[in-house]
Amino acid sequence: MYEVIPEVIPDTDGGVAIEWYHSKGNVLVISFHGTGKAVYARISDTTNKAHGVESFGESIPETLIYNIAKIAKPV
Repeated sequence: MYEVIPEVIPDTDGGVAIEWYHSKGNVLVISFHGTGKAVYARISDTTNKAHGVESFGESIPETLIYNIAKIAKPV
């Protein structure tokens, strides 16, 4: 079980976004657009920011796992 459950949101351009909202200033969004790439942006504690694009194939990139773990901590 995790402290933060993600919300799945359709993007206006036909993609899908997954958003983890922990609190104001603690958010992660990962967007998928069917191109084999995942675009992500995270802000933690209003000062720690990360963003980028990762190739997405048969496994989840370590960068995405790391960023998910920073927001969706196990209970």
